[in-house]
Order: sequence, then C-alpha cells, then structure tokens
Amino acid sequence: MNRQNANIITALGILITAWFNVLLWTGPQNPLFMLAIAFAIGATDLFDGYIARKKDIVSDLGKSLDRFRDKMFVCPFFVKEIIGLSGNTGSAENIIRCSLGVIIAIEASIVIMWVIGISRNMDVELHRAGKIKTVLYSIAVFLMLFSDFLQKNFQGIDLIAFSDWIISAILVLSAFFAFYSFLGYVKRYSL
Repeated sequence: MNRQNANIITALGILITAWFNVLLWTGPQNPLFMLAIAFAIGATDLFDGYIARKKDIVSDLGKSLDRFRDKMFVCPFFVKEIIGLSGNTGSAENIIRCSLGVIIAIEASIVIMWVIGISRNMDVELHRAGKIKTVLYSIAVFLMLFSDFLQKNFQGIDLIAFSDWIISAILVLSAFFAFYSFLGYVKRYSL
C-alpha cells in the first residue's frame, strides 16, 4: 500500500503538471496562480520521493514517472519562454533563449538515451548531475514565473533586468549540468 501511496502522489503531480501545461499554452495566465501550481508540482515531487525513500519502497516505475513529470514540467515551459522571448534582443534575454534551446536539445537527447537504455535492459538511473540540473531547472522556472508576476504587477521596478541576469546565470549553469548528465549516459551506454 505504501508504494501505491508514493505512486499516487507522483500520478497526482503528473495531472497537476498537465493542468499547468494546459493553462500555460491556452492564453493569458495569472503569474501568481501559475507560481502556486508550480509549487504544488514541486511539493508532489518532494513528497513522493520522501515517502519512497523513508519507507524504502523506491521503484523503477516511481523513478521513471518522477522523471517524466520533471520533463513534462520544465520542457514545455522552456519552449514557451523561448517563444515569449522571440522579440527581445537584450543580452540577458539572448543568453536565456540560447541556454533554453541548448537545455531542450540535451533533454531530448537524454530521453532518447533512456529509450535506448530501457530497450537494452540497461541501468537508466539518474546521473548525479541530473539531480542538480533538475533542481536548477525548478529554481529557474520559479524565478521566471516570479519575474512575470513582478513585471505584470509592479511596472517601473528595475528588478526585472536584474532577475533576468540571475535567471541567465542559473540557466547557463543548468545547461552545463545537463550536458554533464548527458555525457554520463553516453559513457554508461558506451555510445
């Protein structure tokens, strides 16, 4: 029953993530509401993992569903951000757009690595760098949503440009860890 509880929380997180994506792509959003949904997704991510580790019921299915939710959360959001930044030509925006493009390409490659690993009955355990990049992605998403909230509600505050540089730095660091994670899969699968 405990294993089911952790997987039920993961499934709930996937449903909340799907709802987040529907709201993200269907028109104007309330940034504060989107931030609250993102926190709910993060809470399910932390809580299901906590239960699985505490009760020693970690499963391959649970780990796979968890990673699926993570990709389902960040990748569509990052694509939407690239589209939203298409008209901006500032230095920070260019770094953000480029970093997001690199991250999406690496994440697509990692998914292909998983498929190869699963089809060959190989270890698809998350690379250590993968855990770091996932945390950095989440921080970047939260900061982007919070920046949107500030921009829509407190126009005239000069924190927006500063937050773009912080987001840029986090995304560049994220891209580094994503690439390092990708290399870990290449090495593990001897590709």
